[in-house]
Amino acid sequence: MTNGKDKPVIVHIIGPIGPKIDDSARAAEISGLAVLDGLCVVSLPLKNQLIFVDAHKGVVIGTTPLEAPRGLAFDANGCLLALSGKNLVRFSKITDPTKIPAPQTVVTALSAPAAVTLDNQGNLYISDRGTSHQVKVFTAKGKFL
Repeated sequence: MTNGKDKPVIVHIIGPIGPKIDDSARAAEISGLAVLDGLCVVSLPLKNQLIFVDAHKGVVIGTTPLEAPRGLAFDANGCLLALSGKNLVRFSKITDPTKIPAPQTVVTALSAPAAVTLDNQGNLYISDRGTSHQVKVFTAKGKFL
């Protein structure tokens, strides 16, 4: 409960408002959100980009290109997990959002992944739409369970 102290962290303008962009296109633009210690990461699949926001200051502090990013999550070590295209990638712990490390592929050949989360043991749960329509479970290292 926030006791009415909610405030916008950042306002993202998707594009011109009007008949050229329908509501479904606007809703599809932001497809992932993860927050850790005031670092907010947002995935923008239509722009093939991740945006890094200082949630305390409400300012963009970095961006990085990523193919068709979707669901995001931070693991217990502070590493960022991101669905990208048909894969899951991991960024090592981000200590400086102006210098984003290159991601390492953890899981490949998913059908149409949408979201990712973790359990207390670090296992990965990926909702995979497309042809499989399943939640697939992997170890933290990407081994299919």
